[in-house]
Amino acid sequence: MNKITAALIGAGGRGQFAYAPYALQNPSELAFVAVAEPRGFLRDQFEKTYHIQPESCFHSWEDL
Repeated sequence: MNKITAALIGAGGRGQFAYAPYALQNPSELAFVAVAEPRGFLRDQFEKTYHIQPESCFHSWEDL
């Protein structure tokens, strides 16, 4: 199986705490490479948890 790389749009409750943990539990299957989230504290938390490069963190999906 090939690893899927994905961008998370919306790092709130469902995005960060319901869907994204699958990537931590299954790192050979899914890796996040970008995030779009207007709330800085959630965007920063996702960046650190999922090791997203700062240049791949965006304020909105339009910026992504």
